[in-house]
Amino acid sequence: MLPERFGRYEVLDELGEGAMGRVYRAWDPGVSRVVAVKTLKTDYLTRETADEYLRRFRREAQSAGGLNHPAVVRVFDLGDDYLVMEYVEGRTLHRVIQEEGRLAPEAALRLIAPVAEAVDHAHRAGIVHRDIKPANIMVRPDGQPKLMDFGVARIEASVMTTAGQILGSPSYMSPEQIAGETVTSRSDVYSLAVVAYEMLTGQPPFQGKTITQVIYSVMHDPPPPPRQWNAALPARYDDIFARALAKDPAVRFATAGEFAAALELRELECALSAPARPAPSPRPAGNASPTVVSPGPATPAAPHTAWRAPALAAAAVAVLAAGGGFALRGTPGGPVPEAAAPPPLSTLGAAAATPPAPLPSPASPFPTARPARAAKAAATPVRPPSATPAPTPEPVVEGQLVETGPGVTPPSPRADQSAPYPDRARPLHLYGTVTIALIVDETGTPTDLRVVESAGPILDEAVLKAVRNWRFEPARKDGVRVKMRWQVRQTYRAAR
Repeated sequence: MLPERFGRYEVLDELGEGAMGRVYRAWDPGVSRVVAVKTLKTDYLTRETADEYLRRFRREAQSAGGLNHPAVVRVFDLGDDYLVMEYVEGRTLHRVIQEEGRLAPEAALRLIAPVAEAVDHAHRAGIVHRDIKPANIMVRPDGQPKLMDFGVARIEASVMTTAGQILGSPSYMSPEQIAGETVTSRSDVYSLAVVAYEMLTGQPPFQGKTITQVIYSVMHDPPPPPRQWNAALPARYDDIFARALAKDPAVRFATAGEFAAALELRELECALSAPARPAPSPRPAGNASPTVVSPGPATPAAPHTAWRAPALAAAAVAVLAAGGGFALRGTPGGPVPEAAAPPPLSTLGAAAATPPAPLPSPASPFPTARPARAAKAAATPVRPPSATPAPTPEPVVEGQLVETGPGVTPPSPRADQSAPYPDRARPLHLYGTVTIALIVDETGTPTDLRVVESAGPILDEAVLKAVRNWRFEPARKDGVRVKMRWQVRQTYRAAR
C-alpha cells in the first residue's frame, strides 16, 4: 500500500525498489517542488543493530548532503529513516544500455567525463561512493548524467556484510571490495572503468552464469581487451582499460579524472602540435537582455564541461614523464598554468637566430696589425649556420573550430531571443538560472548543447528547446566562417 507522506512530503507514486529501500516521487509543499524520497528497509536489522545503523545513516547522509556538483544528485533533507533527494527526470544508464546497446565513443565520453569529475569532487570531500554502476547513474533528457546514492552505499554495505550478503552486483565491484579489504578512492575509479567498458562494448568485462563465477573472474582473470568486442575502438583503449581494471589498486589511475583524460588522448595529441591558444577577448558590455551570451569555456561553477585542449596539453608533461602513463594536471576547461606552458615558437626561433657572444681575443703579438682591416672585419655580420625559420601559420578552413583571439569575430544571435517561462512551471513556482554550453557552427546553427548550470529539468528543457531553434551570424576568422564555443544563460525570477 502506498504511504501517504513522509514528514511534510506528500507521496505521489513509487519509483522503484532496491535491496535496502524504496524510492518514491513526492511533493514538497514547503518550497513547491517535486522530490525523491528514499526509505530504508529494516529486514536485515536486529533490535540491537537498528539504532547504530540509523545513526550511521544520518551521519553519512549529512556528509553526502555537503556535495555540490552538477553531476551529483543533491540531498535536500534527512528524516529518521528516509532521505529526501533531488528528483531527476530521465533514464538510468542501465536502461539506456539495455535499450540502445553499446554507445558510440563520442556519446560515451560525454557521459564519462562529468561522472568522473563528480567522483573526484566527492573524493576531495573524503567520500567514497562504493557502488558506482549503471543503475546509479541517471541520464537526463538533455543527455547530462547524474550520479546517485553518495553516502548511502557505505551504510548499506555495512548492513549487508553483517547479514552475510553481497550488496549490488559484483560485476562492478573492485577485487579489494569483494575481498572485504579497505576500500579507497581507487575502488571507485575501478568501478567507473567497468561502467565505461560496458558503455563502449555493450557488456561488462567480468561475466559468469552465477555470482560465484563472476566473483572468481573479478578476482583472478585479466579483463578482455575492449577491442575484442568492439574493433572500432582506438587501439590504445586496450592498454588504458588493462591499467584501470588492474587487480592491484596502486597500478590503476590515481583519480577518475586521469582515467577520463586517458580516454581523451586524441585531443591531447592534437594539443601538443597546436599553437598556444590566445587569451580570450573580454565579454562585450551593454547587453541588457535576460539571455546572456558569452564565448569561451564553461564557467568554474560547471566543471563537467568537455575537456579542453590546453588542459590536456598540460597533462602531456606528466604523460611523457611517466613513460607512457596518463596523469591529468589542471582543471578540464581551465587555462594552462604559466609554468606548464611551452615557450612560443617565436621565442625558440629568436634564440636560434641569435649568434653566440664572441670569445675574447688574446693580445696580439704583432704591434703592426692594420686597424682598418680589423674594424672592417668587426663590422661584418655573422650569420648563424642553422637559423630556424618561423613556422608558417596554417590557413583557416571553413568549419574549423576556433577560440577567441586576434582576427576572430565571435558569433552573434540574429535577434534578441529568450526562452519563455514554461506553463507547467507556473503551479510549481520554479525559478533559477540555466546555462547552456554549445557550439555555433559555420552556418550559424547551435549544436552540441549541454546544460552546465541547472535550474531543474522543466526550466532546463525550456531553455534547451528555445536555443535549439535559434540562429546566429556565424563566427569568422580572417573572413572565413568557422565554429566557436558559446554559452547562453537565462535567469527566471519570481515576479515582484
